[in-house]
Amino acid sequence: MATSRTQEDQLLIKLVEMPDASQAKLATALGWNMRGGKPNKMLVSRKLEAMVRAKLIKKERDGYTLTSAGEKAVAKLRPKQTDQPEG
Repeated sequence: MATSRTQEDQLLIKLVEMPDASQAKLATALGWNMRGGKPNKMLVSRKLEAMVRAKLIKKERDGYTLTSAGEKAVAKLRPKQTDQPEG
């Protein structure tokens, strides 16, 4: 199981990639499913609220947007994802 920080990092990147996605679509895209296979929207909701408290994102009328701190965090995370050896 991924750590809470890792899950938040994954969700932060996914928010950039899918800014208009619902919580269900984000959960599905991240592979966060409950035992029955349904998307774990509650996990997404908890992680989003944690990121709001950490001031990485802010909740707006149409969803969530990254703050400047969130943009910096994404910039640090993205190189880690592309450092995979090509093969």
